[in-house]
Amino acid sequence: MKIPKLGVSTKILPPACFRNMSKHDFNVWEVNHRESTVHFNEEWIEREHFKTLLKKYSLSMHSFCSGIFGRNKQFTQTEISIFKSEILLCKILNAKELIFHMNFHETEEEKRTVRGFIKLAKKNKVDLAYESNAHTFDGPTTLKILSTFPELYYNLDFGHMNLGLHEGTIGYPLDTFLSKIRNRTIYVHAHNNFGEKDEHKSLDKGDLDWKHVLDMLDASKIRKIIAESSNLEDAERTIKLLSDYFKAKKRKKS
Repeated sequence: MKIPKLGVSTKILPPACFRNMSKHDFNVWEVNHRESTVHFNEEWIEREHFKTLLKKYSLSMHSFCSGIFGRNKQFTQTEISIFKSEILLCKILNAKELIFHMNFHETEEEKRTVRGFIKLAKKNKVDLAYESNAHTFDGPTTLKILSTFPELYYNLDFGHMNLGLHEGTIGYPLDTFLSKIRNRTIYVHAHNNFGEKDEHKSLDKGDLDWKHVLDMLDASKIRKIIAESSNLEDAERTIKLLSDYFKAKKRKKS
């Protein structure tokens, strides 16, 4: 049985303190570009020895952009430029996946822009994984995006999906939605809540039946599961729960 790589987000580190990675026993990291400073400056990256420092880790990156294609055209243009730069930054840091949010109104301009992202990412050997938003976890829109852009992958965020289940925005029964995104899901954000706030707590601190969700997904397609917690204690707890889950599954199969 193939077991996904288990890792954590740099949300648990102080800002810009990538050297603190070595103090933890994690080999898989998601660089959260909103909270961890990596400048768009190759000389700075070289000077800080980032490539050498991070070489031993399996890396991915979470985009700084909160939702490309917003109402403000200037903000949208800025986020488009940032996102393109993040694709190049992923190449420099050897981060294999770039996780991102976007608003999608199905305009031809948006479609051309996203296809440009995909082309640039492919050229730089970076895979793009779309993540549904938190308090607007819109199941039909998610499926429309995946249908429109077959080369995009999907990052299933447990906490965001749980909000969608409680708020009724997911648009489908849980198992129906999971069956529809199953073949495109290569990445998971593992955290939990009670359906009121996006709390980013450990998997045992919420009411989403995360084990059932994992049972419904295809583990052979999932590359990484990231404990997207805001503190070390919750991240370590989530990694332990996931490890125990996959060990039990492996024993059951053998």
